[in-house]
Amino acid sequence: MASTYTTNKAHLEEPASGDYVNTWATPVNNNMNAVDNCLGGSVTINVVGITTTQTFTLAQYQPLNIVFSGTLSANLIYQLPSGVGGFWSIYNNTSGAYTITIASATGGGSSLAISQGSRVAVLCDGTNVLLFNNTSVAGGSNTQVQYNVSGGLSGSSLFTYANSIVNAPNLYSAGIVQGQTSALASSFSATITGTTLTVSSVSSGALDIGQVISGSGVTAGTIITGGSGTSWVVSPSQTVSAVTAMTGTAYASIVASISSATLTVNSTAAGSLGIGMMLSGVGVTSGTRITAGSGSSWTVTPAQTLASVSMTATTSAGGLQLQADSVDNFAYLNIINNSGNQVANLKWDASTGILTASAALTTIGTLTASGNFAVSGVSTFAQAYTTPVSQTASAAFLTLNAASSNVFFVSMASNTTLSISSPQSGQTINVTFTQDATGSRVITWPSSFIWPGGVVPVLSTAANAQDLLVATYNGTKWFAALSKAFA
Repeated sequence: MASTYTTNKAHLEEPASGDYVNTWATPVNNNMNAVDNCLGGSVTINVVGITTTQTFTLAQYQPLNIVFSGTLSANLIYQLPSGVGGFWSIYNNTSGAYTITIASATGGGSSLAISQGSRVAVLCDGTNVLLFNNTSVAGGSNTQVQYNVSGGLSGSSLFTYANSIVNAPNLYSAGIVQGQTSALASSFSATITGTTLTVSSVSSGALDIGQVISGSGVTAGTIITGGSGTSWVVSPSQTVSAVTAMTGTAYASIVASISSATLTVNSTAAGSLGIGMMLSGVGVTSGTRITAGSGSSWTVTPAQTLASVSMTATTSAGGLQLQADSVDNFAYLNIINNSGNQVANLKWDASTGILTASAALTTIGTLTASGNFAVSGVSTFAQAYTTPVSQTASAAFLTLNAASSNVFFVSMASNTTLSISSPQSGQTINVTFTQDATGSRVITWPSSFIWPGGVVPVLSTAANAQDLLVATYNGTKWFAALSKAFA
């Protein structure tokens, strides 16, 4: 008579009456091996080249431990045969930007996606595939922020958390980011008596040992060396008796080298490093930032090569970096008020490099633009908006770089021929020429200069005489006028 088999994963043989006369050891041993496999067996399933839905074979679903390996080339579904139940430990050790989902061929039940890098305990009741424990298991690697993937947890190297900073270099504009000042920086009100900093309130961020304190009346270079809560130790000793608004900026003094994108710290004289801090020092590329790492090994951008030198690491009150969407080539930053309404936005066009603000743009301090800064509305400047450049005409040729300033002071120490480099259409420059003690220095104007009435002026010749040139560029010519002999 023919044997039958149990339904679930053990697939135990049930011999018919009268079978296996004097050979009963065969089914018994086979069944014991099956039970042993169910309780501790392992199988590895290679997914390379597989692109269609698969049904587990008995040899694949009977072991307790199932490991998926190889590089995925499609989203895969692995089905348990209809009605088969059991429990498994499943490890998704694959690579490739695709998923593995476990389901039952019975249909109509729930399925379970297994995140890459995750090992989970899975239960099937013959129809539904579920987590054995409904407490979510962490996915991804150390420092990666967790997120839901089909009911499981996963992580990504592009979404990490370390030293109180969430780092998401490929954050796109399809959502809202709400955040506070980084814990590497703080804004607060406090007094200082001797070496004791007493905090009365904190408006953003958090104080920490190693932060450099600044504020009205605070000694430059004041650093937090100890403490917690509302009482901290600072150096040097000083007195700031009135409650004063202060800021704390993370700080570290190190000796380190950089090889490509790797910063190797040899020694730390003060403070501690953290992701997001900016590095400066002799030979360090301007704008170098720490993007990952810990201990003595950190990742920095941009890549560079530098022998071991002294460096300073600092950070300001947090920052948000937006990368342009690959679809429309724009990066957006929407400003939301406390009622949840959008009140303004910034839009950057990656193809043109133009940053557009929908509302008034106000800065307290310095606004720096590495390229062209276009303003479509009326701009009001509370302070000087250009830095004068002083040059001496001591050779046959003098070049003024219009990209560096709109205001120039030129000391005439010899006869010279003037040229203007890197002008922008619509730009106006002001140039003050001062004769030296000898006087009578002569200047030859650029051929692109045109003058009122077509009359080309000459500089005042008296010793120490001062003349003012005002010129506006239309993209081809400079409309110039010379006012002479200021006294």
